[in-house]
Amino acid sequence: MEPKGETIRDMQRRKYISIGIAREGYPYILIPLIVALFLFIFWSPIPAAILVLVSGSMGFFFCDPPRTIPGEAKAVVSPADGRVMKIAPLTTPEGQKRVLVSIFLSLFDAHINRAPIRGKIVKVHHQPGRFHPAFKEKASRANERNIIIISNRETSITLHQIAGILARRAVLWKKEGDSLLKGERIGMIKFGSRVDLWLPPEVTISVHPRQKVKAGSSIIGRLR
Repeated sequence: MEPKGETIRDMQRRKYISIGIAREGYPYILIPLIVALFLFIFWSPIPAAILVLVSGSMGFFFCDPPRTIPGEAKAVVSPADGRVMKIAPLTTPEGQKRVLVSIFLSLFDAHINRAPIRGKIVKVHHQPGRFHPAFKEKASRANERNIIIISNRETSITLHQIAGILARRAVLWKKEGDSLLKGERIGMIKFGSRVDLWLPPEVTISVHPRQKVKAGSSIIGRLR
């Protein structure tokens, strides 16, 4: 399942500059800075200073903090920074038993998404929908999302990148057939959003509601 022809460092460099800012963040960071420079030169330093603060805030939001990926082969890591909102057993429309783990990402969380397990993306589906606030229960059912199924020899996990009231677009950098390393960056959701993990029953959950988790480093559960 290991990607061929490139190292994990190569994969990181494809989407990130050396200081760890996602390319999607460039317009949000650079445009306020350019406008601030214009205002500082030709008008007033006060609105310029405000725009510099806005640019700095965007830099924080689109940052990519370093993470240590657990070496446990059976560990399932968090796909996102944020707070665990819900853990609940459920049955899929196909009649499969699953455990839902919902993670809410606030505006103060880094929004990089990472692979919860090592494996291959066997299916990607974009589902149009609404843009309810991501912390509301109906967002898990009705909001627009990317649905990603990742499988390996031991298990199969479904991940939902769910847009929120501000996050109108979930960005996936991978495609069907791509192999992933555990903890590898796979995409991001702009601004406040939500990530749902649909785990098989053979995963023993290691987190609890309201717990803070970190993408790639916090262990959500372990395969039995």
